[in-house]
Amino acid sequence: MQKQAYFKIRSNKALGIEYESIVPIPYVKWNDYNDEVTIQFSEHIMPYLINLKAEFTQYKISELQKLNSKYSLILYRWLSMQYNQYEHYSVKGGRRAEQVEAYRNPSIPVKELRVITDTVNDYVRFQSLETWVLKKPLEEINAHTSFNVTYDKIKKGRSIDSIVFHIEKKRMADDNSYKLDNRAYQEDKKQKETDNRLLAGEALENKYTKLLIEHFLLSPYDMTDTATMAGLQKNVYPLYDELKDLRGLNGVKDHLSYVASKKEAYSKRNVAKYLKKAIEQYLPTVNYKTLNNQNVQRFEVKVQAMSENLKTIKELADELGVSKSYIDKIIRILELHTKLDKVGNKYVISKKQEKSIKDRLRSSESTTKSHTKSTTKKHTEVDFEVDFLKEEILYLRKSQDKQLTNKDKQIETLSNLLDQQQRLALQDKKLLEEYKVENDRLKALKIPSQETKEELVDNQSQEVTNVVEATTEVPRKWWQFWR
Repeated sequence: MQKQAYFKIRSNKALGIEYESIVPIPYVKWNDYNDEVTIQFSEHIMPYLINLKAEFTQYKISELQKLNSKYSLILYRWLSMQYNQYEHYSVKGGRRAEQVEAYRNPSIPVKELRVITDTVNDYVRFQSLETWVLKKPLEEINAHTSFNVTYDKIKKGRSIDSIVFHIEKKRMADDNSYKLDNRAYQEDKKQKETDNRLLAGEALENKYTKLLIEHFLLSPYDMTDTATMAGLQKNVYPLYDELKDLRGLNGVKDHLSYVASKKEAYSKRNVAKYLKKAIEQYLPTVNYKTLNNQNVQRFEVKVQAMSENLKTIKELADELGVSKSYIDKIIRILELHTKLDKVGNKYVISKKQEKSIKDRLRSSESTTKSHTKSTTKKHTEVDFEVDFLKEEILYLRKSQDKQLTNKDKQIETLSNLLDQQQRLALQDKKLLEEYKVENDRLKALKIPSQETKEELVDNQSQEVTNVVEATTEVPRKWWQFWR
């Protein structure tokens, strides 16, 4: 075991991948007079044995003890890792249906199978590898564990490229035979069945069932399941009543709309459990917000009681017979605008601040005795309006500059698009002209002209005439040459 135990660990770090090679058992001591064995584990392997919180696989020790082959142990660990993920995501969700099925029917390349079984240099022929690493270990796994495993060979070309395993878990019957003669157990079982039927009937008539159907959270198949409907009536609908008391029926509808928008096709087969968890996570948030709103309301009532002796800027302006803007200007002159208290959405003035404002107003009136009260009020209002118009003009200029910048960007983008379109049009036109020239050239090569045909016909007829004349000419004898 000491010689075979050797771990290669690969972990992802911020700067890249980090590799570790660990010999977990550096020291072993035994003797020949008793069964005691002393084993010392390396300090580097201990975190992976006692402090592992992620990326681990659980095995059944009772099943591992029955496996004798090294390859049986390796395959059992690998198959358990795959099937554990299948069971996890089947219940919890978070994976697509085909991904979940891939965990139950895992595939492994032959090269990787040789690596994990340490047979890279052994069993060169695949028939030998299949016999000793696949067939015999799987027979042992099927006989002594809770798995029934078969496999298919996947070819790539003429060789076997990968292996696809098909994992099924054996049905382990619960041994409840001792309860069959227990009268109390049988009566309790019947009572639970009766209660579930009653709860399911109440759930069918419940208004929340209709809401679940409207939001596609409850299917007709779920409605025929007594356990599902009883679970909704017993565990989910009371929580919906609490939400209704806090937010009203519209609050329940909003919650169901949110749940429906987040629910995927592969999410949560147990509808009652899924909806219960969703409302249990949402209710504490609603309770906190409701409590917070109640505290805010109490605070506002308290502030309202305190503010009975306070006045708003408008109330003080009406009392003194001046405009609100004039009071605001005096507040800024006295530098009180940073010291005003706020109740709700309004600023209020305390008694001390009110006295300061009134004193300032009286001093202003004493310095302008030659002017009437109406003239003073008119000039101050005009000054304020001028200041306001200046600020408004500045704001409009800024917004106009921003709009002009956006327009310039849009014009530049459109110009670039138009330029690209014109270039493409010129390229298309050039390609069409080249294609037309090439087409005309091919036609000229393939189809002879009418004049060429007539010349060919004339030449052929002339050659025929010459041949006929040559064949019909009678040879003369030598004495007839002078005739």
